Order: sequence, then C-alpha cells, then structure tokens
Amino acid sequence: MNTKACLVIFASLALLCIACSDKDCLKAEDCLQSEGIYGRWNWTKSIGGLGGQTVTPQSTGESKHLIIDDFTYSEYEDDELVYQAQYDLAVRADTFNGISTFLILDPGNEYAIRISDHELEILEMSPDGWYHYYERK
Repeated sequence: MNTKACLVIFASLALLCIACSDKDCLKAEDCLQSEGIYGRWNWTKSIGGLGGQTVTPQSTGESKHLIIDDFTYSEYEDDELVYQAQYDLAVRADTFNGISTFLILDPGNEYAIRISDHELEILEMSPDGWYHYYERK
C-alpha cells in the first residue's frame, strides 16, 4: 500500500472512533459502571454518635459523595476531594451487625457495608459509630 492509502485508512478509523465514543463520558466518574459498589454515591444522611443524632445535607449545608472504581475509594465534600485510598472488600461472618461485607481502606479503617442496587450503607465499627447512607447517582 502506498502512503496516501494508509493515511486515508488511518484517518477513517480515527474518525470512526471519535464518532462512536460516548459523548456523556466527559469525566472519569461518568464512565464508571454502576453495579456492585462501583460508581458515584451521593450522601443522604448519617445517624450515630452518643446521642444517635441524624445529620443530612440540608442540616449541615454540605454535599458529600463517594466515587468508587476498581481500585480507588474517593470521598468528596462540596465537590472537593478530601480523602482517597485504595480499598479492599472482604466477606466474613459478623454476628453483631448481621453484616458480612466489609470495606477495608487501610489498617484501622474498616467499615461494615450493606449494598443494594441504589443504596449503600457504611457502618463505623465502634460502639458509638455512625451509619452513613448514600444513594447511587
């Protein structure tokens, strides 16, 4: 093949790739598969502490969300990254909470989790621990 033919084929393939790309996928978080724990989770409320208080985005004036991909757990407050770590998931018996799935961020940061298609509940593992509730975006 001559050089012009190769350039035409390459340009055609490049245009085809651009035309077929997902135009809604402008940010990495928009491209996440939303299944299991993966995806974006918006904070709806937290319940806990010694008094069992409830806080919400409305009561605090803060918006929080999580972005969880294959390797990274990221926490955002008012769209600013405040914490990021690699994570692991573990399954084992837990008779206290009746939960068997755990999110392990680093030594000392382990949380029990409940997950459904649209809700994520993260439980702090302490006597006065907080229950944090999120909805899938």
